[in-house]
Amino acid sequence: MQIDGAMSAPDLAAEAQIEQTRRIKWVPRPPKAKARHKSPDAPAPEAAPLGDTVVLLTPDGPLADRGVPPGMPIPDTAPPVEPMPIIAALPNAPPLAAAPRPAPSAIPGVVRARAAMGRSVAVVGLAFIANRMLGLVRDVIIAGKFGTRADLDAYYAAFRIPDFLFLVIASGAFGAAFIPVFTGFLERDEETAAWVLASSTLNTAFYALTALSAIGFFFAGLLVRTIVAPGLTAAQQHLATDLTRILLLQPLFLGLGGAAMGILNAQHKFLWPALAPVTYNLGIIFGALILAPHYGVKGLAYGVVIGAVGHFLTQLPALARVMRYYPIVSLHVPGMRQVGALLIPRMFGQAIFALNFVIVTNFASRLGEGRVSGFQYGYTLFLLPHGVFALSAATVLFPTLSRLASAGDWQEFRTQYAATLRSVLFFVIPATAALIVLRTAIPEAIYQLGAFNATSTALTATALGALATGLIAYAVVEIVTRAFYALQDTRTPVIAGVVTIALNLPLSWVLSKTFGLGGLGLSLAITTWLEMTIMLVVLRRRIGITAPGLADALVRIFWATTVMTVVLIPCSWLLHTLHRTTGKSIAQLVFFLVTLGIGTAVYLGICNWLNVEEVQRVRGMVLRRLGRGRTETS
Repeated sequence: MQIDGAMSAPDLAAEAQIEQTRRIKWVPRPPKAKARHKSPDAPAPEAAPLGDTVVLLTPDGPLADRGVPPGMPIPDTAPPVEPMPIIAALPNAPPLAAAPRPAPSAIPGVVRARAAMGRSVAVVGLAFIANRMLGLVRDVIIAGKFGTRADLDAYYAAFRIPDFLFLVIASGAFGAAFIPVFTGFLERDEETAAWVLASSTLNTAFYALTALSAIGFFFAGLLVRTIVAPGLTAAQQHLATDLTRILLLQPLFLGLGGAAMGILNAQHKFLWPALAPVTYNLGIIFGALILAPHYGVKGLAYGVVIGAVGHFLTQLPALARVMRYYPIVSLHVPGMRQVGALLIPRMFGQAIFALNFVIVTNFASRLGEGRVSGFQYGYTLFLLPHGVFALSAATVLFPTLSRLASAGDWQEFRTQYAATLRSVLFFVIPATAALIVLRTAIPEAIYQLGAFNATSTALTATALGALATGLIAYAVVEIVTRAFYALQDTRTPVIAGVVTIALNLPLSWVLSKTFGLGGLGLSLAITTWLEMTIMLVVLRRRIGITAPGLADALVRIFWATTVMTVVLIPCSWLLHTLHRTTGKSIAQLVFFLVTLGIGTAVYLGICNWLNVEEVQRVRGMVLRRLGRGRTETS
């Protein structure tokens, strides 16, 4: 990492560049009104030459290789590849002109760009799978040692305040607020101003986290007793307070790691940011295996802090190769005010997300021992398909949409968004059905061992089944939110979130009294469906995104999911029959894996018979990989 001197004596060229960028133009919004008056017969400008340095594409569809060197503005006139038929024109607007087919000489650049994006998606997806699987290993170890005991309830309750600080300060600063402004500087070839902005944002976020963590340290006891977990016993609350004070070190280092992740993702470097959570989980596993036998549940908290430090150190070498660091904290840095304007509503949005889980913990603590832990286990299982399919796609999509928005390429923006959404739904819809049908078999096969008994399994299954009803909505919100952030619109997600939390609070109170722990999961699912509906309606009105082929594809996907569900129901019954209350059997574990394979094979087979387009893409990708493997071995 190059560390430059104090900002009081920069070189003249850098100073001149910063002065020229003192006033920053906002990323233009979609030219909705102008498009209605623009002549559809206007001649297309001459195409810019294609290259292979900038990658803008969807995980499963064609792309427009803009062919621009790094750091240069992307010309709005470059012709995209022939688009997929999933874009509809704005209401009362002239139809979109058909994009010209690329010249034969452009095909190699398109193929290279598509392959590069495919590799990025594959790397992030595999890293998410590795992280989620390692997270399962982490939870299996914790479950075997602690089950759903009272001290583990205190451990999970202690996360609420540190997680709140991290989500509101660090995640907001280096998520939706920082990346669009940072990429805008790079698009205009203003690298010095970009790195000054990155340094100032990083330093400001770190100092804010340090100050708020210190405040949280002194008021941890009051917050635990009155807001986070008033239903816990006095001994549990005292333990949760001690654990909270230990875990307040977590947001400091995760904040640094989140900053590195935002900077590297903005430059389309996904490997080390994707591996950082793996290091985080390894730290917790170290705490569970090595420290917990000596320090009890506090050993887990020490492992969390170790993992948070590793989260940052994993990305530090890659960050040092690309970043120029300036020791500066100033609100007058070019772009800082724009980041602040984007950050304030984003902070409210993240606060709403974190408060939802404070509400869940509050009500769960009132339902009895083991409820806080049972909900956490169920939520971890719920996050597995969400992270692999929705979060990984959104991670790759966001920098691409930000770059397209900065370039004003709204047609390709729509194409990237709609194609990614369809691909995510192709995987998430059957995953929802599988989680509901196998809600008991999954925790039985994965967790039930040692201190994790049949009661723990029942609590986890209840939470998992209820949460799974909202998996589709969670996935769609993940993608749609990235589209709003790329447009530098953080207000709409906040408004939708305010409506969500306003409904979640009374709904959690009513449903938890009626359905217990499952009512808390249902409340989150219902409010997320409402949030998804609001955001989809607003985004469609904003930039006219529609997907003419999506409804037909969803009908076929639902039919295939129905057949898969019918096949999985007897498998679930057989899995429960094979389960042994005293431990796991080899037959149970083997048949659990066979069940997952049967469900996947049936779903893909029916989709292939119904000519679902995504199956052909998956099959083509596998065949290309197999062909490449045979070529390399021959």
